[in-house]
Parts: sequence; structure tokens; C-alpha cells
Amino acid sequence: ESALDVLRTDGIARQDADEARYFIAHAAPGIGENELAMQQYEMLTKSSNPDYSSEARYVILEQRVKSGFYDEAERMILDYIQDESVDDYYLAKTYLLWADIYYQTGNMLQAKQTLQSIVDNYEGEDLKSLARQKLDMIAQKEAADLEQEQLFRSSRYGSEEEIMLPAM
Repeated sequence: ESALDVLRTDGIARQDADEARYFIAHAAPGIGENELAMQQYEMLTKSSNPDYSSEARYVILEQRVKSGFYDEAERMILDYIQDESVDDYYLAKTYLLWADIYYQTGNMLQAKQTLQSIVDNYEGEDLKSLARQKLDMIAQKEAADLEQEQLFRSSRYGSEEEIMLPAM
């Protein structure tokens, strides 16, 4: 409530308003005010403080991905990675989200390549570890899918090999 009072103050400095918005954005979900939080994050995307704006843009992007708006999220990612003021941590997290989009849309190769780029290029071990976990998860899914396909083929064709004839 006091952060909202700060925002209502006439002539408030932009930096103070950004701090209040940041506090509200973090506190609001804890009391069930997700819409208020997203409004504050939306305002923070315009902050001159790159820490606030990077996090705000990431949170909004994450929400789009969680909601299944993959095309919109991908456009946002392309804009986001062009911005030179983006914090490296949030840039790497954005690439993790991009890998999630690829995974959810069935583009496993691109998901793996995106995750591998984090492993190869990001300096922080926390997100590298997460990228490795996601790579392992994809490998396990691909192995399970291959096993399912082999079971299906063996039940359908027995020991015979499937022969594909060219279309005429």
C-alpha cells in the first residue's frame, strides 16, 4: 500500500517511481494481484534502469510463453535480443524460454541447439546447469519416442523390414 502511495505522489522522481513499481510487481503476486504485477512490469519495460527493464521484459515474455502465445513470444524474443542494454542473465534466460518454445512446437533440433549455445557461451553455472538439464530431458524424450516407434514397427511388421517404395 505504501508503494502505491509513493506512485500517487505529485512530482515523484522517475527513479523512485520505478523502485515503487518494482516492489509492487514483486509483492503483488503474493496477494493474488497478478494483473497488478503485470501492469507494473509493463511500466518497468520503459525504465531507464536496465536491471528493472530487463527483468520486466523477461517476466512479460515468460508469461506469454506460459500462456502458449508462442508466435508473439518469439517476436518479443527477437526484439529483446537486439537490445544491447539487456542484462546477460536475462538474455540467457530468454534463450532458455526460446528453447522451451521450440520444444513445445516440436522443433527438437532447434531446442537442443539453443540450449547448447547457453552451455557453450554463458558464463554463469546456474543457467548452464538448467540448460544441461533441459538437454538431458530432450534426450530422454527422444530415446523414449524412438523406443515407442520401434515397438510399433515390430508389432506391425514383426521381424520384416519396412520397405518404402518411391511414389510413381
